[in-house]
Amino acid sequence: MKRFRFVLINDLKAYMEDKAIVRTNLLYLAILFVILLVGWPGGAPFDFQRPYVFLAITYAQIILPSYIGGRLAVRSSSVGDIRVGDWLKYTPLSPVEIALGKLLAIFLCLLLMFSSSLPLLILCYFIGGVSLKASLTVYCLLPIFFISFISFGLLFSLVSHDFSVFILNLSSFLFVLGLFLSRTGWRNLFYLNPRFVLFILILSTFAFSVFIRDFRRRKKLAYED
Repeated sequence: MKRFRFVLINDLKAYMEDKAIVRTNLLYLAILFVILLVGWPGGAPFDFQRPYVFLAITYAQIILPSYIGGRLAVRSSSVGDIRVGDWLKYTPLSPVEIALGKLLAIFLCLLLMFSSSLPLLILCYFIGGVSLKASLTVYCLLPIFFISFISFGLLFSLVSHDFSVFILNLSSFLFVLGLFLSRTGWRNLFYLNPRFVLFILILSTFAFSVFIRDFRRRKKLAYED
């Protein structure tokens, strides 16, 4: 099972060398700064005293990296020096190891992207925008959303690229819609409906299992050839 690290290193190296990843990270940070600047058009920037603006930043930190993870997963079959078909046909790695390596490579990229915005959260905590408990309640759930979108993207990668991107965009829209509609009120600004989180987790588990099942079918066909 530890052999998944070969896929992980192969894909992670490709992502780190991809200039598009760097540009995407800069765009992600730029969007967060725009939210801050627009939040206080008449006051001093980076005030952090309005929790609604920090709420907008929080949702941006959930939605943007999750969507980026899905887009990376959609094209994961052609990432790195060794492609998916080669992993399946010419290596002894199991479909689970290959899928796990690809998922973790994208997940680590998203963690690096998210960590680049940590200074904003640290400033927010020390200046007093929101309580540490309120923010940690949401950020502890971020891995679920990241892994869920990666799983969806891996599943969608089984079809044509254009169609998979269309499905991912539609799923992202439904996710954002559900993220807001599942709220029970505005009393707790950083509340995430546990039923919605559980629903996303179940769907992503199903998507990842279907992806692995297809890999097993392709592995079997590779052996027959």
